[in-house]
Amino acid sequence: MQKRSVSGQSFEQKGALPMEETVSIAVSDEDVHRFRTDGFLKLGRMTTDLELTWLKYIHDTVIKAATGFTPMELQRIPPDELGKMPVHGGYIHESLITILAPEKFVSDLNQSLFLSNARQLYARLLGVEEQRLRSGWRIFCKPAHGSETPWHQDAAYRFPPHTGASMWMPLDPATFETSCLSYIGGSHLGEVRPHHFHDEHMIAEDVDASHAVACPRAAGEAIVHHCLTLHKAGPNTSDRPRRAFDVVCQVIP
Repeated sequence: MQKRSVSGQSFEQKGALPMEETVSIAVSDEDVHRFRTDGFLKLGRMTTDLELTWLKYIHDTVIKAATGFTPMELQRIPPDELGKMPVHGGYIHESLITILAPEKFVSDLNQSLFLSNARQLYARLLGVEEQRLRSGWRIFCKPAHGSETPWHQDAAYRFPPHTGASMWMPLDPATFETSCLSYIGGSHLGEVRPHHFHDEHMIAEDVDASHAVACPRAAGEAIVHHCLTLHKAGPNTSDRPRRAFDVVCQVIP
């Protein structure tokens, strides 16, 4: 399997950030209370149709550069080979491909409407000035017939203090069939739970999922969760990849 270099790509020359009418997002005091109580909050549309199309292009271009395959082409790779495939600029767990910090190669991501809206919402939900937020990007691709992503807390990957959150926006409909996220409300109110490390992924131990809430989202809608909130993603049983962007933030002490 041929190796590819992410850093060798000039993404800005292949696709420019589109300019279009803005989409503004507002949350009520009730929404803020719900986020702080449950540890997650479902959001509406986070960006425009034009920017969503551009983000799909950027996603697929980065995945192609990192793996040598487009998201649709990945479904032709047997699962046992997919899990061993090198991913430049990221990693693969089971069948979930993660690209870290794609903004290093696509600087226009930092000028996007999605990021602007995300940072404004983070400031409101976490109760801090926007200037105190450090943010970064992740790309996720779960190919067709990809397996489940197990229960975990994002904080298990990070050093304290755990005062951050993630905003996950699918580029394709995230349904029960294509792999939507599920959450356990209130699980962020404790500490980081015991996890064990397996195949590039932290897996939470002794999780009671009897009150888990599944959160399907349309393409371009989002969901935000605290870094201590237990969550997972179901398997993708469809014939198409489930693509997503994630904006991660941390409050600067």
